[in-house]
Amino acid sequence: MSDVDGPSGRNELSGIDEPSGMDEHSQRFPGDPLPLSAALDGVMRSLRGPGRAAARGVFGAWDDVVGEAIAAHVQPVRLADGVLVVEVDEPAWATQFRFLADGVRERLAADVGVIVERIDVRVAGGRGLR
Repeated sequence: MSDVDGPSGRNELSGIDEPSGMDEHSQRFPGDPLPLSAALDGVMRSLRGPGRAAARGVFGAWDDVVGEAIAAHVQPVRLADGVLVVEVDEPAWATQFRFLADGVRERLAADVGVIVERIDVRVAGGRGLR
């Protein structure tokens, strides 16, 4: 732990948790660069995001969760505070996806381990999704 760490191993200046497994040969000092994963976790938390693992799970597994046919027309764009915002390429897909939303929420919980309380659907403004 560096000199700016609190008792929990949290860097009191940056507010970022120090990586575990640090030993005397890999000690960080004030001003040392953070590992990219720690920096990204800190940014996600500061934006009140879901955390890197949850975001990667939803966005990375989207095609597997909804299937390629639906993923060609519906894409996740934001996940925050238990609300997943998806964007569809046509209004008809917005209607269709609203009927499928509960099943998608269940699949995200079962397959990815991410709890989504609500899915908001919006129609893309005249641009394709892919």
